[in-house]
Amino acid sequence: MKQLKFLLCRNSPFVWDGNGFSQCFDDLVLGFGINAASIAVICIVGIMRRRARTNWTVNFSEKALLHSIAVIGACLSCVDAILLVKKKLHGDFVLYHELLFRFSHFMVWATIVFSLRCACFQHIFCDMVLCIWWTIKPLFGIPHLQKAFSSMEVLDCLKESSALFLDIMFSISINYIRIKQASANSSPMEDSLLCAEMDIEEGCHRDSRRMQGCWDHIVFRSIISVMNSGLGKQLGFDDLLLLPTDMDPSTCHKKLLSCWQHQHSNSSSNASLFRAIFSAYGWPYLRLGLLKVFNDFIGFAGPLLLNKLIRFLQQGSGNLDGYVLAISLGLVSVVKSFSDTQYTFHLSKLKLKLRSSIMTVIYHKCLSVSIAERSKFSEGEIQTFMSIDADRTVNLCNSFHDMWSLPIQIGVALYLLYTQVKLAFTAGLAITILLIPVNKWISELIASATEKMMKQKDERIRRTGELLAHIRTLKMYSWESLFSSWLMDTRSLEVKHLATRKYLDAWCVFFWATTPTLFSLCTFGLFTLMGHQLDAAMVFTCLALFNNLISPLNSFPWVINGLIDAFISSRRLSRFLCCSEQKPELERKAKFQPSFSNEKYDLVSNDMVVVMHDASCAWSSDNEDQNLVLNHVTLSLPKGLLVAVVGEVGSGKSSLLNSILGEMRLVFGSIYSSGSVAYAPQVPWILSGTIRDNILFGKNLDSQRYADVLEACALDVDISLMAGHDLAYIGEKGTNLSGGQRARLALARAMYQDSDVYLLDDILSAVDAHVAKWILQNAILGPLVEHKTRILCTHNVQAISSADMIVVMERGHVKWVGNSSDLAVSAYSGFASVNDFDASYIHSKLYSTNTSNMDKQSPLLENNTLDVPLEAQDIIEAEQRKEGKVELIVYKKYAGFAGWFISVVILLSAILMQASRNGNDLWLSYWVDTTGISQGKHSTSFYLDYFLARFTELVAQYQRTSYSELIASLWLSLRLQLLAASIISFIAVMAIIGSHGSLPISFGTPGLVGLALSYAAPIVSLLGSFLTSFTETEKEMVSMERALQYIDVPQEELRQYLNSSWPFQGVVEFQNVTMKYIPSLPAALNDITFTIAGGTQVGIVGRTGAGKSSVLNSLFRLTPICGGRILVDGLNIVDIPVRDLRARLAVVPQSPFLFQASLRDNLDPLRMSNDAKIWDVLEKCHVKEEVEVAGGLEAKVKEAGTSFSVGQRQLLCLARALLKSSKVLCLDECTANVDAQTASILQKTISTECQGMTVITIAHRISTVLNMDNVFVLNQGTLVEEGNPNALLQDEYSIFSSFAKASTM
Repeated sequence: MKQLKFLLCRNSPFVWDGNGFSQCFDDLVLGFGINAASIAVICIVGIMRRRARTNWTVNFSEKALLHSIAVIGACLSCVDAILLVKKKLHGDFVLYHELLFRFSHFMVWATIVFSLRCACFQHIFCDMVLCIWWTIKPLFGIPHLQKAFSSMEVLDCLKESSALFLDIMFSISINYIRIKQASANSSPMEDSLLCAEMDIEEGCHRDSRRMQGCWDHIVFRSIISVMNSGLGKQLGFDDLLLLPTDMDPSTCHKKLLSCWQHQHSNSSSNASLFRAIFSAYGWPYLRLGLLKVFNDFIGFAGPLLLNKLIRFLQQGSGNLDGYVLAISLGLVSVVKSFSDTQYTFHLSKLKLKLRSSIMTVIYHKCLSVSIAERSKFSEGEIQTFMSIDADRTVNLCNSFHDMWSLPIQIGVALYLLYTQVKLAFTAGLAITILLIPVNKWISELIASATEKMMKQKDERIRRTGELLAHIRTLKMYSWESLFSSWLMDTRSLEVKHLATRKYLDAWCVFFWATTPTLFSLCTFGLFTLMGHQLDAAMVFTCLALFNNLISPLNSFPWVINGLIDAFISSRRLSRFLCCSEQKPELERKAKFQPSFSNEKYDLVSNDMVVVMHDASCAWSSDNEDQNLVLNHVTLSLPKGLLVAVVGEVGSGKSSLLNSILGEMRLVFGSIYSSGSVAYAPQVPWILSGTIRDNILFGKNLDSQRYADVLEACALDVDISLMAGHDLAYIGEKGTNLSGGQRARLALARAMYQDSDVYLLDDILSAVDAHVAKWILQNAILGPLVEHKTRILCTHNVQAISSADMIVVMERGHVKWVGNSSDLAVSAYSGFASVNDFDASYIHSKLYSTNTSNMDKQSPLLENNTLDVPLEAQDIIEAEQRKEGKVELIVYKKYAGFAGWFISVVILLSAILMQASRNGNDLWLSYWVDTTGISQGKHSTSFYLDYFLARFTELVAQYQRTSYSELIASLWLSLRLQLLAASIISFIAVMAIIGSHGSLPISFGTPGLVGLALSYAAPIVSLLGSFLTSFTETEKEMVSMERALQYIDVPQEELRQYLNSSWPFQGVVEFQNVTMKYIPSLPAALNDITFTIAGGTQVGIVGRTGAGKSSVLNSLFRLTPICGGRILVDGLNIVDIPVRDLRARLAVVPQSPFLFQASLRDNLDPLRMSNDAKIWDVLEKCHVKEEVEVAGGLEAKVKEAGTSFSVGQRQLLCLARALLKSSKVLCLDECTANVDAQTASILQKTISTECQGMTVITIAHRISTVLNMDNVFVLNQGTLVEEGNPNALLQDEYSIFSSFAKASTM
């Protein structure tokens, strides 16, 4: 053994030579041993995979690339081995361990070449074991490369660099092919079959990426087709690149969701989104780290080659080494260009996948959590989760690799500096170390400021959303200035913390930006003081290393800040994702099962659709908050019945439905429900889209059921009058529909779903008596749902009397359960009381007209709406899209908003910064050349899946746009970097030629050549950065352009103030008023003329959509009138400042509005009334007791007023209006959601409290307007009848009389 060791390792230690591993150890263990292991792995995998079969093949370009790398590697290693043998034959001394290493290297490539000729070669080289091995193998070549560079032999450096480069390229190639094929095989088989069918019959847009070769991927050739399309036209969505299969948002969503669910199930209390992200994308991300290591290290090859090139120029040698160095310098730049763009591409692609995963998982969570659980977070917070926090978490991909990469880059640069200036570099290192604690302290302050800023940002977004969501109501109250001031206060606090952060950022950047300059100054100064002389090779090598230091040093503070932001955001997201979700039916059943014996449980399962056993529920998700809304409720609801839930305002009716839906927190007891559920809420939710989209809700169109549902919900007549019919476009939240139409649309949506259980929350209160009767008979009791379970919360006496079962709620308890006949003799008979009208008599002029109209219009919809247009009638003005570049005026306005002084200062600072850097480098060039001359030398939920699918489609559009943008930018970046490599090669070669005196002109001193090469590399990169920055700036300025476009929207005129006592009498006159919401739509008010005397009380009645609320919209100037005029006390309201007009009128809107603040601020935000007066008004509005229970006037109202029921919100809005003490009071269905008894008491209160005031009441309850001075009857925007209600009631042929006969409310 000793003789063998002596033979192989003569004149060399076997392992350690004092400075590192010996050459013998490098050659035998890290060379021969690794090569032998590689051959063994290839052979073993080949034997195991020799019979493998697959349905995929490697395309020609990929196969050619593998063969080319293997053949080049075999040839180079063969030549190397032959030269060694030749040297041995000539009698020169050759080490045996070196011979073994070189021959084994040749055998590896020969084995690869042989294996590539096998039929199953793709299984061999795409095997996971071999891919992992070849990823690790290049690391063992680093010691050989280090030894070669230490020897300063050019050919040895090139030889080892080429060997390592070929290993890395082969590793990248086989891993790329394996990942590509794995991605292609992961797509479902039916997708490819479907695409094949479409190719044959319709033509499928096939993914062009699958048809491309490896070279096309490397040079990003796929974007050329998009660029060609962009030459001739403005690009549209269909022109963009198709997404690769692994970037599909659905795939990304499932991947991260499964990892998060696994994480949450194992550690529900300490689940971390960061760990889930690592489980989903950790391995591909770590693989990218290897590419980054290669990319970072090859960046140092440039300064080393530059050092050798300048030394060559200084020595003036005439051999060919100079040309080799010049070409090598260019080739290194080429390789770095490709590796850099590939790393950026794969990292950006991973970031896009992660972003879509996070956004879809958050959106899925929003749909899955209950209302009670979601109450922990404001709407502003959730919106911030989707935007700011998602972005910051995604940016972790950049920061995490940089966190370990940047210190390595700095360390390597410092080591190379040591080789140039010895210990003089410690002066610069001391400066760097001294700044570390300073930056750590600044980073902690930045983290604190960021957390405070995010809280204020959440609040600002919440307030903004609240303002925009209820802007119509805010304008009616004339509260725009008030809410704007609150919003600006929040924004001021946010800006305060933002400014603190930005000042800290500036200090952080200042310290790190000055580090390279201080580093060079201290290093060269100390080097000179130590008695050394500067030369061009050393100085420009150091300069190139300083340039390499600038990027990591400047990036480091941003990396730290990015990590801080990412961890803060991931914690915020983890907290939201840890919220418990609504449990599926089986889990609720299992939870309930132990409460019953087996026999009784079977009875519940078969006969009951809802069973509540001692259930207590709360709206808050806080376990400490035991404010129970439902208290020990025990209730069993059989299948197939109509169940009416009745009770006073705030008794818990809506909460009962929400507890069945699982939206409340179940504190005690258990709740069981079975079957599919459809829900029509008390406040209708309308999707922005067509009427048909709102009803179908993602389901396929069943023409017959669709027509039946429209007729049952009395929507067919309304739709027939709309432009576009059922394809008419509905604005956001149904702004162009009346309240009754919105309610019927929500009911139609629920009925079309054909569910087992229908939960209907007070849907009849928003419609008039005729329509309520029609809906009750044809929808709720009609054939479409007659065998289904219907749970109806209502105050409608007809519905109560028609119910199979009645549940009476009182203060969160179920007080009584029975049928309608028993209710009449019970203690709760008040809910079953009817008025004096014969409910069975439904015959009138108006109703007959409407019925005949229905009969005529119904066939239109029964025939699958054959006559409707094929495209939706778009009533919403599309946002203007400008083409070309952003106009100069936008930049000027941006600078104006920022301040011209600060804009000029920033510009001058940037110019001076760059000038100082360039001057510093020029001075160094002069210094080393003059120094060198003296020495003689020469010198670098509800429908979760439906909504999730819609959201995923939008994310896919974003992914596709971002992916195309990424490919386009990298296409440009690669070509610019290759141009830089060409310039470097040209300058270097010309410098070598010039040094031989072969050119008629001189290229100057080695110092100037070094300076030129130092600037040649960054100059084109800077051009690319400039183009990227310009593009990004243009993109960002589009936001400014849109903001300016919004600012230019005509605003409401604000002029001088009125007499403080106006209006004096409250006389309201409409003179031939015509009003349209949109010019293309029919008139909502058509030539209406009437006069309301001051101090009188007037009711306005009519069918839903008749134009009742439009009267108030015109009066408050929410919508401008097309013709006629409106006078109040003789003044034309057009001549009155709009805010003054609204401030002098009091209103209770159709949709009650409470905002998140104290109850006192909600009732009297301007602080005009004392507490005694407020309590007095609350008592008169029958809501004082509920306010006391809630905590008094200082109790905090939750977002959108969810602390109170809809009926209670209406009463609070009425109290707010009475506190205003205006001469004109407008009530828009202010008692629609309260029971009949409470409504009657409130009418008496209004009559008493509003003596001398003009009261305009819009009502569907006929009893509401019976005691008023006058009544107006509207139909389709026209005034068809007016008079005293009692006089009209006695006229059996009057339209008002027909309304009364249809009403039992």
